[in-house]
Amino acid sequence: MQAWEEAVALIGETSLDKEKLSAAFDKCTEPPSAKENLMNNAAFVVYYEERRYSDTRLEPQTPGLRAQQNGFKRETLTALEDLRAELRFLAKQPKVNADDVVDVMRYGTSARVAMDSYLRVSGMSSE
Repeated sequence: MQAWEEAVALIGETSLDKEKLSAAFDKCTEPPSAKENLMNNAAFVVYYEERRYSDTRLEPQTPGLRAQQNGFKRETLTALEDLRAELRFLAKQPKVNADDVVDVMRYGTSARVAMDSYLRVSGMSSE
C-alpha cells in the first residue's frame, strides 16, 4: 500500500498537473494556419457548401500536423488521468491483485506511447 501512495504522490507532482501539462503542450503545438482560422470562422458555410455540391476539397483529406499533435495531446492527458485514478483507487485497497497491476502498466504505457508520438510528429524526438 505504501508503494501505491508513493506512486500517487509522484504522478500528482505539479509538473504533471493536467492544466500545466496541457499548457506546455499548447506552447509546442503548431499554431493554427490562416486557412484553418478562416475555415473555423466560416464552418457553417463550408459545411453547407460541401454538402450542397458534394465537394469536400476544402477540407483536408489527411490530418495536418496540428490535428495530429492535438490528438496525441488528448491521448496523453487522458491516459495520465486514468493512471491517476487507478493509482488513487489502488492506494485505498487493502489488497491488490495482478489484474490491477496490469491496468496500471497499461495506462502508463498508453501515456508514454502517446507522448512519444506527439514528440515524433512534432520533430522533437531523438528517434
